[in-house]
Amino acid sequence: MQVGQDLIASIREEIDRLHRGRTDLAGQSEDVTSRLRPRFTHAGLELRHCTSGRADADVDPHRVTQILVNLLRNALAATPSGGTVTVTTSRAGPSGS
Repeated sequence: MQVGQDLIASIREEIDRLHRGRTDLAGQSEDVTSRLRPRFTHAGLELRHCTSGRADADVDPHRVTQILVNLLRNALAATPSGGTVTVTTSRAGPSGS
């Protein structure tokens, strides 16, 4: 049983590596917030995006978009009218360049 679980975990890790690439998370989060901003406006909310510049990371951009969309949909549902939701991106740690 454990061998099968280990094999599945290894396959998932390999698949994740295949989709990874250098991505600017600040730009990606700006794109997502721009697309969802009309929904927030319609609900009487303000959606802000703050960044201190590029925030490059080796990630799967599709998964990051899914995560951001899910978090923002949750924020939309949980924030009372008149509220503000802010997405902030910044670079932390070594730049890798």
